[in-house]
Amino acid sequence: MPLSTDDKNININDVTTINKDMLDVALSSGSFDRFMMATRAQLKDAVDNQEITQSEAGTALAQSIVGVLNASMEFELKRISSMADVALKEKNTELAQAQIVLTERQTEGFDDNKKQKLFEAQMNSWALMFSSGTLTTKPAIISNDSVSDLYNDLVS
Repeated sequence: MPLSTDDKNININDVTTINKDMLDVALSSGSFDRFMMATRAQLKDAVDNQEITQSEAGTALAQSIVGVLNASMEFELKRISSMADVALKEKNTELAQAQIVLTERQTEGFDDNKKQKLFEAQMNSWALMFSSGTLTTKPAIISNDSVSDLYNDLVS
């Protein structure tokens, strides 16, 4: 059965594709048409097996039209609801994946922040000790490329 282009409303072509130029119901793809085909087939079988008369079959067919139309509308509403559920589940999956990525990045950010705070504390401690005269020489980490390497590691 073809899906309508508007997934939020019932498209008449999803219910019936019969028109005045169409003579063969079997070519129809609408849910109402398919349900009516099944109803007609059941009634024809009952007439062929002499369970009911042709007149009774005609009456039963006329009486069944409203029920079949209601069933086809309910079928289409459930189809649309099912498609909406699938779309919602896909969006929820995308959201869950985005939340995982966000959590991972936040964790990395916390780690980066911790490293930066530690680097800042070490530099401030050295600067305080050097300016107060406690240290008279630069520590090895300052005099070689270790600080630059640490800084580059933090910013990359």
